[in-house]
Amino acid sequence: MKRLIAVFRAGAGAATVILLTACGDQPEADTRQSGQMQTSWAAPARLETAAFEPDGVTLTGAAGPGDRIVLTDMAGVSVAATAGHDGVFSLRLATPVAVNLHHAEIQSRGSQARAGEWLAVTRGPAAVAAVLAPGAAVTPLSHAGLLSGVDYDGSAVLVSGAALPGQQVRVSLDDRPAQTVSVDQTGRYVARFASTPPGPRRFRVEAGERSQDVLLTLTAPPTELGVSGSAVATRIDWPTPGGGFQSSWIVIAGSDDD
Repeated sequence: MKRLIAVFRAGAGAATVILLTACGDQPEADTRQSGQMQTSWAAPARLETAAFEPDGVTLTGAAGPGDRIVLTDMAGVSVAATAGHDGVFSLRLATPVAVNLHHAEIQSRGSQARAGEWLAVTRGPAAVAAVLAPGAAVTPLSHAGLLSGVDYDGSAVLVSGAALPGQQVRVSLDDRPAQTVSVDQTGRYVARFASTPPGPRRFRVEAGERSQDVLLTLTAPPTELGVSGSAVATRIDWPTPGGGFQSSWIVIAGSDDD
């Protein structure tokens, strides 16, 4: 199994809610400072919120004024919207049977670019929408707690969530040494734990006077798209480039002490 999380750089800030990082036919030169995550394009078009209704989900986001955003699912069905003068756009998707993945494309001034991430939408009482990035942390659109995501490729684990920009967050996995990471300017953080075997795992995140504890059972990602859930988290198993799979948990509950 190809493991992409294993090459994630711990110190790189959290994955942003970028679906596309702007238009153009070629990616720009990599001008990152050491420790920054790579994005493929210069200026982001992004999804920001997801509102679920009985028969579908409404997504809102931001892009360049007049840019056209197209979401295409695995069956080739597309929906599109054009950003207004304020750069805001809105898209409505039908409720999937279980889980559906969508690729995003942005069209602007005669050029177009396709995102490397997936948009995942699930159904059910604990329906979620989230951006899935190969080898990076899941970004939930509908849940943004102190501990909001866990990703696993059968070995490495990424723990992510939301807190105040610039805040220091302490992340623990079982009895292993805790990590202290900084929240980036978007309000997201990511901590990475290498060489983690499958099994029940206890996660704890502390930020200031807040803390959250979550118990999850990690299992090796299967080899087909799927979704499962519990009272604590919704799990999405999804394909990554090169024939691998990654499992992403969107945390919807947990012991949160304010």
